Amino acid sequence: MVNWASKVKGLLSKLGFYEVWLAQGVGNYKLFLSKLNQRIRDTYIQETNNSFNTSHRAQLYRHLFDNKFSYYLDVVKIKKYRIALSRLRVSSHRLAVESGRWRKPENVPFDQRVCASCNVLEDEYHFVLECNIYDELRLKYIKRYFWRYPSMFKFVMLLETNNYQMIRNLAIYTYKAFSKRQEFLNGQ
Repeated sequence: MVNWASKVKGLLSKLGFYEVWLAQGVGNYKLFLSKLNQRIRDTYIQETNNSFNTSHRAQLYRHLFDNKFSYYLDVVKIKKYRIALSRLRVSSHRLAVESGRWRKPENVPFDQRVCASCNVLEDEYHFVLECNIYDELRLKYIKRYFWRYPSMFKFVMLLETNNYQMIRNLAIYTYKAFSKRQEFLNGQ
């Protein structure tokens, strides 16, 4: 039978505090709660990293995830732009790299999830730095340094920047490029 006591026992055991269950006490409560809090955080980070490293989903997010509050959430005040940038960062979008997983009855093989315009893998990197559909937007909103000779290093640097204007511009670019992509696909 599963009850709250067995769940507490299991949680203490999982976190390495089984001796607390056996002793039926913790001694110094403040010290125990501090250690418990840290152990829960460490376990969460370890399990999350393991999940990221074994998953084919959200490959970009692996490069960005640091388990800290993302600066762009405070900087981008206009909701529609903040949502667009968040969707890009966490791979919650309709780019082929993700939407290819949703196809029924079988998903599209990873290497066949291509851009309708360029016929190369349509991932976040291609969407922001390479695709010719968005050249005009890119020229207007993203510094040339990032797209002239693009690299994954520069792409991650762009997404992790703490520069207010660059984050704001990237959010606007992302929103407008998602809209332009939809128009392009509807026109085909």
